[in-house]
Parts: sequence; C-alpha cells; structure tokens
Amino acid sequence: MERYNFNEELTPGVFRLLGRMLMPSFIMTLIFVLVVAGASMFLVPDLSAEIGDLKTFFESAADYEPDELNGIMAEKMISVFSVHMGSFIPVLILLILGGFILYNFSYNLSSNEVEHGNNSFSGALSKLFDKRILHYLLLSIIMGGLYQFLNYLVQMTGNTFIMFPFAVTATPVYYWFSLTYAAVGIGNMSFTQALSFTQNELTIGRVAKVLGISILLTIALVMGVLVVALLGALIANIPFVGGYLAGLIGVLLLTIFSTFILAGFTGLYYRYSSRLGLRADEQFIVTD
Repeated sequence: MERYNFNEELTPGVFRLLGRMLMPSFIMTLIFVLVVAGASMFLVPDLSAEIGDLKTFFESAADYEPDELNGIMAEKMISVFSVHMGSFIPVLILLILGGFILYNFSYNLSSNEVEHGNNSFSGALSKLFDKRILHYLLLSIIMGGLYQFLNYLVQMTGNTFIMFPFAVTATPVYYWFSLTYAAVGIGNMSFTQALSFTQNELTIGRVAKVLGISILLTIALVMGVLVVALLGALIANIPFVGGYLAGLIGVLLLTIFSTFILAGFTGLYYRYSSRLGLRADEQFIVTD
C-alpha cells in the first residue's frame, strides 16, 4: 500500500488522486448532464429548434466581422432567454443545485479516497444534501460578484487591458475562495470557519508557487485534452453513433478538467490542515 503525503509529494499525490477519482466522477458527471439535458428538453420543448437556428447561424459566422458577430450573438441569446424565461429559471436552479451536489459527491469521493483508500461510487453518495450546499452558494455569490465587477470595469473603460492588473490581484482571491470550497466540502466547516482557515494559508509566496505549478500542469493537461478533442471531432463524423460518442468525449473532457482542479485543492487542503493540527495524520492510505 502507498500513502498520500501531500506535505512532501503534492504533485504526484494530486495526479494519483486524479486517476483514482476519474471514473466515479465521470459516471456522476454523465448522470448530471443527462438529467439536465432531459429536464431542459421537457421544460423548454422548443429549445431544440432554437439550437438548430443557432447552428445554422454559426455556419455563416465567417461572413460577419468579429464585433458584429458578438453583437448578433448577444441579441440572439437575449431573445431566446426572454422568450423562454419562465422555463429557463427552473433549469438554471437545477444547474446550480446539481452543481453543488456534484461538489458534495466529489469531495466525499476525494476524502474517502485519501483517508480510507475507498474510491467507490456508492461510498461517495452519502450526505449529498446537507448544509454544505448553502455555504457553496454563498461562496459562489461572492465569486460571481467579483467576475461581474471585472466585467463592469471593462465595459466602463472599454479597455480589456484592465483585466491584467485585476487578474493579478484576483489570483490570490480566487485561490483563497477555491481552497474555501475544499474546507467546506472536506472539513465540513461553516462559511466563516472556512474563510478563517484559508486566510491563515494565504501568503504571496505560497500563491505564487501554487500558481506556477498549476500553469505548468495545466499546459500539460491541455495538450492531452487537445489530442482527445481532435479524436472526438473525428469520431463525430461517424454515421449514426458519431454524435453520441463525441458527446461522451465532451463529458470526459469536462470531468478531467473539473476533477484535476478538485484533486489539486483537495491536496492543498490536507497539506495545510495537517500543519494546523486539524488532521490527526499527515499521511493517508491509498490502496492500488
């Protein structure tokens, strides 16, 4: 048996955790996508026709200038939303609630794997509906507000270069709140406890180190994803089953990205919580 030791081997531990979580996470993400797609078609029966119109428009997108294309796309999206607003609201609620349930499932899965060497799908299904959902909602509202603030600045100044200094400032904030999600999901902390925990861990050197590692790992991951995406584009041309297979590949790519990020912040949570004495052990068993 091997052990997770995130204090000394953060990167290998994260990739090991990613491999162990990938299949159960893929199954859960696929269920989520199918439920949302089915509910959308039921609640918005004319949505397939709208999607067909958008597809036709995309085929002629090369005839438009970029600014003109963005304006037309915005008008079309607003038009679709305004016509089906009453139906989109429950779909939006389902998306948000389903996303938070996915958070609970994923953090149940990662903590079970790290602490007990158990990466079973059924083992992560416990306590999917609990108070953590409320704390996720509060965190999401704050992060959404930060994004809207950035968007407001860009629109007011008309200068997209303002995004660079804001991004430099926002990186520690994003890191802070992302680690807070892990503190809520794994440590079952309250909203204020999680903020206090992450505040103690936020240092310039630590953020810079994690950011640098994340950039390098993301580049490597993106290269692998591009290969898979190219394969998916080729598969999509297969008659009858090509579209379904391409959809499965799309869900797989989504799962890889989301699980990679979640595994990374899981490792960081255990790394920092063990230093603060919140965990009894610094090493955790994983079975091969």
